[in-house]
Amino acid sequence: MVKKKDEEKTKIFTIISFVLFIFFILPQVHDWANSTSIKLHFCNHIACFFFSLIFLSFTYIGYKHLKKKKEIKDSWIGIAIVVLIVGIFLMNMTVCDSSGNMYFSFDGETMYMYGESDVCKPGTSCEVPTPPCLETDDGQDYKSYGEILSGANVEDICLANDNLRERYCNSELTYTSEDIDCAEEYGENWLCEEGECRYSTAPPPDTEDTSALCSDGLDNDDDGSIDCEDTDCSDDFCECGHGSLVEPPECGGRCPTGEYCAEYVTDSSSWCECVPDGETPCGSSNPNLGIDCDGWCLDTDFCVHDYDSDNCYCNSWHCIDSDGGYYPEVAGCVYWEDIECDYCNSQDELIELTCTETEPYYNEVDCTIFGDNYVCLDSKFGSYCGVSEP
Repeated sequence: MVKKKDEEKTKIFTIISFVLFIFFILPQVHDWANSTSIKLHFCNHIACFFFSLIFLSFTYIGYKHLKKKKEIKDSWIGIAIVVLIVGIFLMNMTVCDSSGNMYFSFDGETMYMYGESDVCKPGTSCEVPTPPCLETDDGQDYKSYGEILSGANVEDICLANDNLRERYCNSELTYTSEDIDCAEEYGENWLCEEGECRYSTAPPPDTEDTSALCSDGLDNDDDGSIDCEDTDCSDDFCECGHGSLVEPPECGGRCPTGEYCAEYVTDSSSWCECVPDGETPCGSSNPNLGIDCDGWCLDTDFCVHDYDSDNCYCNSWHCIDSDGGYYPEVAGCVYWEDIECDYCNSQDELIELTCTETEPYYNEVDCTIFGDNYVCLDSKFGSYCGVSEP
């Protein structure tokens, strides 16, 4: 006769075994269990299915002991615990490619474990000799030439029919490829050249100088379209930005309705950008009283004053201190969400603004520390500690 305490142990063993059977066999749990830091499922669900049958067997063993009112031996409990620990260890030692093939992975090496073998051709997966799979372009990027590294050393190529064979990593262990018709993917005049899809436009009749004919104000081919309105003029020239490789850029070309193409100036570079009609680009605006600039910048930037050159430029920094930091005897302003200058809090106290990494900091300064005759004075550039004139 089994004791009540031993019967409880057998019941717990049976219930836990059945719960583990359900946990490993349910596909609804599979994705979640593979996303945890310690994986709790094999990446291939068929492997999970066979693993779950082991716990179904433990459930049956526990059930038989309950039915016969026999105590479950500790050896069975030990075996179940070992199987679970070893299983979780193997789950974290295996990886799957996009086709579901499962491999053991250790010390940078892989060994085929389960799934269907692959043939290296477009649409199928090919194992890289040295995982993880690395490539020089960004996945299925048809407009950029790329190579698969990791020991495979294969590249994007143009085929005899002028199609592109694009190779890309489809898992950490494998790469694959697909054949792309560039014209079908992007439209007429798109060809495969040097392992990438490129737009190619034949020059207008009797001339090689496309840029000259696309900026002379004439309908050179009598099709009713002038300059960049003509589809014969290339996007490389006509989109806002042509000539942007020269310094300063010579901007021109198409922009959306209500915008025009102009130079966009930052503290370190310049390029061409579409500017809303009626706005003056920051780089073309003039400082207002030497304090602020009111020209247009992109939403992520704001227009600031370069005191060295006395020009305006767009900057994405969160906070800029015009006087260079903590200098109470120098008037200055900070550029933040708005422009705010040093100011007098009282006759003797100056609020000196400096910048943290993200926002202004308000320093309270007693001007008399510089001398008994020092007070807080105002100027058009902000306030400062100084000696008042008699």
